[in-house]
Amino acid sequence: MSKQVSFTKEKVLEGLRIAAKAVGDTIGPRGQNTFMGGGIPRITNDGFTVATAILFEDPEIDLGAYIVRNVTGQQNDDVGDGTTTVSILTASIIEESLKRPENPVLIKDSLKEAGDKILKQLAKTSIKIEQKDVEKVALISSENKNLARIISEITGKLGEKAVINVEDSKTFATYFELPELNHHLMEGLKNPATNKKNLLFILLNSNLYLPRNQKRYKILKNVLAKNKIRFVEYSTKSKTKFLQSFETLIFGSYLSFYLAMDYNLDPSPFLG
Repeated sequence: MSKQVSFTKEKVLEGLRIAAKAVGDTIGPRGQNTFMGGGIPRITNDGFTVATAILFEDPEIDLGAYIVRNVTGQQNDDVGDGTTTVSILTASIIEESLKRPENPVLIKDSLKEAGDKILKQLAKTSIKIEQKDVEKVALISSENKNLARIISEITGKLGEKAVINVEDSKTFATYFELPELNHHLMEGLKNPATNKKNLLFILLNSNLYLPRNQKRYKILKNVLAKNKIRFVEYSTKSKTKFLQSFETLIFGSYLSFYLAMDYNLDPSPFLG
C-alpha cells in the first residue's frame, strides 16, 4: 500500500483550527448550538459530540481534527466534562509552541513543569461540591431538569462515584433502576453499627464476568466504600472460565487454611 509523505504542517493546523473553533463555540452557558447532519440531524452544544463528528476526506487536514477528537475523548473518559475547554487549550498550546524558537524537547519539559504547577494550584483552590450542587451540575450537562433530578437522586443513594448509564426508554417516562443487591447484605452493613469494625469483604473480580455482573460489582464496591467498610480485591489471572474456576477454588482453600491457622484451629476440616 502506497504512503503519503508530507513535510508541511499548514493542512494539519487547518484541521486543528476548524475542529477547535467548532468545539470552542459551544463553551459556557452562552455557547452556541451546533447543527450536525449526516444520517439523523442533531443539534447539540456538547463539545465531545461535536468533536467526534468532525471528519475530513483530506488525511492531512483530518490529522489536525483527530488531535481534537483524541483529547476530547480522553477528557470525556477521565472526567466526563470539560471537553470544550481542553480542545481550546490544546489548539492554543500547539499553535503557540510552533511559534517558539526553542528546542521542542525543552518546550515539552516546560509545559510539563507548568502543568504540574497548575494542578497544584487547582488542588488548593478547588471546592468539593455538596449533594445539593450535583443537580445543578447535572442540569448543565443534560439540559433536562427531570434527568438532573434523577442523577442527583442516584448519586445520593450510591455515592459520588456511582456508575450511571443513560439509555433510551421504551416508554414516555423517565425513570431509573438500581441493579439488584442482596437486601440482607445491605441490612447487615447498617445494623448493628459496630459491625463496620469487624467486617472485611473479599471481592473476587474477573475480566470474564458478564456485563450485568461487572456493573453490579462496581456498585457493590461503591456501596462498601460509601459505608466505610474495608474490602480487598482478588482478580483472577487465568484466561478461561474453566481455569478461573479452579483458581478461585485454590484461592478459597489457601484463605481457609490461613484463617484456621490464625484462629488456632485445625485446618483439615475446612480443606476437606
